[in-house]
Amino acid sequence: MRRVEANVKTVVARLQRMNYQFKTTGAALDAWIERAEPLTQFDPSQPKAGDSLHLQNLLNMLKLGRNKLAEQVASAKQAPRDRTVRAHVLPSRQVRRQLARLEKMAGALPLSLRAFYEVVGAVDWMGSHPTLAPTGTGAEGICPDPLVVFSVEDALEEVGEGMDDDERFITIAPDDLHKADTSGGDPYQVAVPDLRADGELLNERHRLLFVDYLRLCFRFGGFPGYEGLERGVPAELAILSEGLLDF
Repeated sequence: MRRVEANVKTVVARLQRMNYQFKTTGAALDAWIERAEPLTQFDPSQPKAGDSLHLQNLLNMLKLGRNKLAEQVASAKQAPRDRTVRAHVLPSRQVRRQLARLEKMAGALPLSLRAFYEVVGAVDWMGSHPTLAPTGTGAEGICPDPLVVFSVEDALEEVGEGMDDDERFITIAPDDLHKADTSGGDPYQVAVPDLRADGELLNERHRLLFVDYLRLCFRFGGFPGYEGLERGVPAELAILSEGLLDF
């Protein structure tokens, strides 16, 4: 995992030199406002005499939904923006205590995931770039599937919200479609408890163990969605992956 950490730092520096725009919480909120605001502009027709009661109720529901959405948009416009880039967040000084709490609540983590939290921390390379991750990918084009591994703090929050006794999972990242701002499937997860050295990354198309998935990510410069493509692979991937450490 120390080699993974070194690779993460190298790729982040290269992405910054390429002017890759990492997605921030503030940018995500702005994008939501841009999508939601047009929906507040429509004006359902007023119920007319002779309209069925069902149609009148439906129009009233549409108006209520529009008004509620308009309130949310107005509130979001006033909210402060967090522009912090979280491409790589180092583990906190409390990480071992956090891991102990997480395993007490959820069960044993695969050693690989525990080591990632303890050594690497968290990674989020969602964002945009003219060739690596052009706007609109996921809808009609490739989903680059940038590397994302949520933090141990996120895992603790998820577990604190409750887990089914027969199905326990730690969510690692959104799926490739959600990373591209397109409705998708289930997130990438790791089942717990798992006493093995390495756990399977569930819901990811390659069906790899977590460490093998990390290897695949770095082989494609952090964007494993390009694996298997013969055309349309950005030249930047070779630059991003050049000289990275094996592990």
